[in-house]
Amino acid sequence: MIVCSLNEIQAYGQRAARGAGMSWGLAQEAGKATRWLAERGLPGVELLVGLLTANDKRSYASMAPVMADGHWRAGDGELCPVCSGAALCDRIDLLIRGEQIRMSALAYPLLLAPFLDQSSRSDASTYELCWQKARVLVCADSVTLEGESQSAFLVDFAGEVTVSISDCPEALPTHQFRVAGVKTSTAAWRAMDALAKRTYVPASEESRALGAGAGRIDND
Repeated sequence: MIVCSLNEIQAYGQRAARGAGMSWGLAQEAGKATRWLAERGLPGVELLVGLLTANDKRSYASMAPVMADGHWRAGDGELCPVCSGAALCDRIDLLIRGEQIRMSALAYPLLLAPFLDQSSRSDASTYELCWQKARVLVCADSVTLEGESQSAFLVDFAGEVTVSISDCPEALPTHQFRVAGVKTSTAAWRAMDALAKRTYVPASEESRALGAGAGRIDND
C-alpha cells in the first residue's frame, strides 16, 4: 500500500482517464469522482483503474446512456458510470420531481455516487442508488452503504441500478469526509500512473530547441 494525497488522486485519475480514451471533460469528472470516493475511505483509485482497464481505448460515446422513459442503457455494451453520472447531473430535475431512473448493465456502479453529491448539497435531498444486495445513500458530503458485505458495493457490473430520492433522509452515514492521506493499492496506483503517462508529450527536436530537457546545452 502507498499513501497518496487527495490532490494526487484527482490529478492522476484525470490523466489516467484521458490516457485511456476519455475526453478531457469526462476525464475531469472521473478525477473528481475518484477523489470523492477516496476521501471517504472508499477504493476510488481501484474502481477507476478497473473501469479504465476494462474499456481501454474503447469509444466512450458508445458507453454513454441512451434514454427512453426513465430507462437508460448503453448504445453498445455496458454503461460507463462516468458518462452516466455526467448525464445524470443534467437531468437531476427528473429525480426532484419524484421520478426514478433505471440504468441497465452499469459498470462499476459505485462510481456513480459522487455525481449525486453536488445536487444533494444544493437541495438538501438524500439520493439513493440500489442494485443487487446493495443500497447507497448520498447526502451532505457523506455516503451510507447498506448491504450484506463490502464486496456488494465494489462490484464491476450491475444488471440494473435504480436512482431516486430516498425516503430515509436520516440514514446514519457510514463513510464521511476525510482529510488525511489515503492508502491506495500499490498495483492500482502503478496501473493508473501507466495510463496517465500516455498523456505526456514526448520531447521533440523542436521542443528541445525551445528549452525542454537538456538538449544541446553544455553543462560543463
